[in-house]
Amino acid sequence: MGTVVIHAGMPKTGSTSIQTWLRRHADFMRDTHRTSVVRVARAADGGASQFEAVPATVSINSISFLLLYHVTRQQGATAQELATLADDFVDTLGRSAADLGTVVVTAEGFASIFSAADEPFLRSLERLAQTHTVRIAYYVRPQHSAIEARWRQWGFRSELSPSEWVVEQADQLRYADTRDAVRRLAPSVSFDVRPFRPDLLDCGNVVVDFAREFLGIDAPPGTDDLDENVGLSLDFANLLRGAPASLLNDPGVRVNAGGRQLKLGILGRSWGLEETESARESRDVVHRYAYAEFEVANRALIDALHWPTDSFVPPPGGGDSQVRALTDLDALWQPPASASARAYLYAALADLMTR
Repeated sequence: MGTVVIHAGMPKTGSTSIQTWLRRHADFMRDTHRTSVVRVARAADGGASQFEAVPATVSINSISFLLLYHVTRQQGATAQELATLADDFVDTLGRSAADLGTVVVTAEGFASIFSAADEPFLRSLERLAQTHTVRIAYYVRPQHSAIEARWRQWGFRSELSPSEWVVEQADQLRYADTRDAVRRLAPSVSFDVRPFRPDLLDCGNVVVDFAREFLGIDAPPGTDDLDENVGLSLDFANLLRGAPASLLNDPGVRVNAGGRQLKLGILGRSWGLEETESARESRDVVHRYAYAEFEVANRALIDALHWPTDSFVPPPGGGDSQVRALTDLDALWQPPASASARAYLYAALADLMTR
């Protein structure tokens, strides 16, 4: 019997920092703690999944399986076809754990499988948990903070209005419901919901929290200065609404290219622009929506998991006189510049990015 740890995100909960730490200290964990960071590798002939130990110089994100799984689902696959993919994944993972002791797989995209309570995948995990210890690291951010962070990272690209987009995100942010669904479909799996809030994390650091809670490493080395993949500012993200794909994505890359967006974020922060009043007002709108929509269920989760806090989304201040409708976001998250000014900005940014 071995132990399988799946670091599943959620998005914008320090995943890149955890992955950077895992990559840098893969040798230390393997040699000192019999813990191996592995990633999915496809066989050269396109056959079944396999896992490989991670050298320190490569990405450890196991997104290739998730892309295959989601594409297969989108193509109308049956539940049995999805179960076959999931079984292949977990069976290979189980063999790796039997050989290596404890194995760690990471990809924040796993969060979508759990928030959707994907039955074929969860049933496969439950089967794995009959012979191995299976732990899921599922970090959750207070919903008002999560909504803004998601908008700044990728939501601003959506064709939906901001208020419609926020409502669309809501089902992914019902953490108590997700926990209940996973426990129902995979009761032998340890689905560990951890609060991504500094006062609730071990030492206020998500990397330390992950190493201690999931890997049993009490004094993890090199956990400072790992604030990776800091998002765009809210105003800058809104400025980029409607920007050409060539500005936001790396050349030749079909999916969202985080590297190019990260460079844009660094550039935007270097300007030192003051936050607009619209951004501040919108933050209050999102806070009030999240408190009303999620906090009752959050408190049930707090009680179940014994988090040392009275609330996850804190009560908003200002009184009822400050209440605004969620649809006010549609105006507050408009680009704070004219179309002609934005076109000039996009051209200037594209020039700067190629230098």
